[in-house]
Amino acid sequence: MYLIDYHTHPYAHGGEEVNPPHNLELLQNFIKTGEKMGLRELGFSDHDRFLDKFNWSNLKYIRRMSKSLEIRLGIEFDYQPHKEEAIAEKINSFPFDYCIGSVHFVDDWEVDHPDNRDKYRKLDIDVLYKKYLENVKNAVNSDLFDIIGHVDLIKIFNYRPAGLEVLGLVEPILKSIKKMGLALEINTNGLNKPINEIYPSRKILERAYELNIPLTLGSDAHRANRVGEKLPSMINLITDIGYKKLATFNNREMKVVSI
Repeated sequence: MYLIDYHTHPYAHGGEEVNPPHNLELLQNFIKTGEKMGLRELGFSDHDRFLDKFNWSNLKYIRRMSKSLEIRLGIEFDYQPHKEEAIAEKINSFPFDYCIGSVHFVDDWEVDHPDNRDKYRKLDIDVLYKKYLENVKNAVNSDLFDIIGHVDLIKIFNYRPAGLEVLGLVEPILKSIKKMGLALEINTNGLNKPINEIYPSRKILERAYELNIPLTLGSDAHRANRVGEKLPSMINLITDIGYKKLATFNNREMKVVSI
């Protein structure tokens, strides 16, 4: 089994527990869990807002010294349309193996922040889904990213549109992903959230398979003990759908490997 985890956050959201950022002990703990989970590749992909905290010396060292699994150096961008120029500048300034484009914001509020959960009750959920997925489509068409992360994150608190069919809204996004030559991420962290589902749903994955869209895997681990979490079962899921290969990245070049 060729198991990868391309969505991990060693720096998490900052704090004393990761001080100094990307210290070798912390990175080695992520790797140790990856080894236990049987990973073949492990990608570090902290949020772009912490880019000034990245310890490139340690990241490159740990990549060079790791013998048990391949280490990839990635980043997760919080995409917003007005940030495209700044994102492009960051991408061109650092040696990333891959760049994940994710949407966490609609207008000026963070849709997945626990403090904003009750805000959903005051909103038109159909309109919210449309806005969110329009941002995802813009991220795809920006031509900035290699991987589109947790494409249906908007379902995190289990608020569902009443008058819309989600797969229909996602269809043009999937077609754009295919056209742009990107990979779609399976993210298991939704299983830890109120929605208790992976991102994206099986129906979306089935349509992605029909469109021949390559997949990556990610746990969204913010702690070392969650690296690779629930990813082996995702192999069972995607092979049941029909997938036989996964997308991997090195120096921003995609390579598909047999599962």
